[in-house]
Amino acid sequence: MMQSELSTMITYNPWALAGDTPLGELVETLDTDDFHYWPVVDEERRLLGMLSSSDLARTFEAAATAFAASEVRHNERWEAIRNQAVSEVMSPRVLSIQQNASPAEALWTLLEYHIHSLPVLTDCYLTALATTSDFLREFSYGETLAACVSVSETMQTPCEACDCDATLDDVAMAMHLAQSDALPVVRGDFPLGVVSRRDLGILKLRQTLREVFGEDIPADTPTSILALVASAPTIRPGERLSSAAQLMVEHRRQAIAVVNQAGRLLGVVTEEVVLRAMLDEMRS
Repeated sequence: MMQSELSTMITYNPWALAGDTPLGELVETLDTDDFHYWPVVDEERRLLGMLSSSDLARTFEAAATAFAASEVRHNERWEAIRNQAVSEVMSPRVLSIQQNASPAEALWTLLEYHIHSLPVLTDCYLTALATTSDFLREFSYGETLAACVSVSETMQTPCEACDCDATLDDVAMAMHLAQSDALPVVRGDFPLGVVSRRDLGILKLRQTLREVFGEDIPADTPTSILALVASAPTIRPGERLSSAAQLMVEHRRQAIAVVNQAGRLLGVVTEEVVLRAMLDEMRS
């Protein structure tokens, strides 16, 4: 049974946004900070809502689609979007947890509601964030029985792979048809890595921002499936589950391809599988 307290895992004093922060100001930080969710707070750090990369993608994609239908005053319209406050785009109804909650309660909430970041409050004030990455990092230390389980015992059978030259929309459709949150990526018959649903959302956001803001978005950030998997890690089936968690943390991935010595794709190990093994042990 895992004895760690929530206070030893969470990220204290997280970067939070004021409600009146302009979207354009936030965009300037997207490729220098590895964030997917931003708490939005008032002057006293009371939680007002959460802004996600998905919220941003929807906002800019909708604007791009609307502007494509009209050639009138594009510059003025884009400037208005850039000056829009994050409070107008954020999700105001947010799941949260109190600081004295148990790690099992926090992890269950993350998994049950398919979220990756959970505000930790003291009363109504933002104290910290509990993230799936925090729990993966804890699991990667390998100090529990579940961490010693081999990858082969937990890996999932891979669904049909997508080609590394596929478009983001093609991969999104393939994920939808396969009802999967992770797809293997191949070049011919050779597996390159795995792309997750969150990876796909971040790529789509970057692609949209590049189209909208052009030179304001650094060109060295990946916006294609091939660029994403160029440095994707793989793991052997005999390695421990804690090693998979460590790779996920180091490479900021939600899924990793499991391959044999010949490089043949055997399966996929996902963040959710690792974290559910962790939660099961917490409850045992």
